[in-house]
Amino acid sequence: INDLDEIRALIKDDTRAIFIESISNPTNVIADIQAIARLAHEYGIPLIVDNSMATPYLLNPFEHGADIVVYSATKALSGHGSVIGGLILESGKFDWTAGRHPQFIQKVHTYGNRSAVETFPNFPFIGRVRTFYLALLGAALSPFNAYLILQGIETLSERVKKQSESALQIATFLSKHSKVAWVSHSGLAGSKYKELAGKYFPKGIGGVFSFALKSNEEET
Repeated sequence: INDLDEIRALIKDDTRAIFIESISNPTNVIADIQAIARLAHEYGIPLIVDNSMATPYLLNPFEHGADIVVYSATKALSGHGSVIGGLILESGKFDWTAGRHPQFIQKVHTYGNRSAVETFPNFPFIGRVRTFYLALLGAALSPFNAYLILQGIETLSERVKKQSESALQIATFLSKHSKVAWVSHSGLAGSKYKELAGKYFPKGIGGVFSFALKSNEEET
């Protein structure tokens, strides 16, 4: 994910965005958000970051150059497996008139023959999502689900802090176990993402990671 030359080679004339996870699910790989954001902006492309695994408690992607941040509220935000929902946030700093996104500068009768950037100068992406996709396709969060998410957020910091601590302890234990082939957790001493972990996640790296056993299927 952090091979900038590979990402650059994949950018074409019709590329409209770069989408990454701040912490990948389930391998706990960390993206270098600042470096990827600089590359995206070099080409006039917004960087979209899925911050579901990190949550706002561990990381604010906007501080590192992200333009759009999305969350699966079903996971840590609500915290109890009782909600299906998602969130979209916009930094308000990306220039949607740069040329790759004509839909934001087209005049629309819904906006009184104005464009999205004219109608929503501070949040054109969110404004367009609300007026087109939310209004026309009905992807609206129910009031009760919204209530459950807000209730879950009240304990977010406490839950994510303990989950991050527990995950690192378990990953450390497994990394030394004779029957474990490998462990993918960026907080481990031998991880190639250890430096990025210190840079972006001083409070912890979430509660999800991967490992594999040395045994065969029958023994497992």
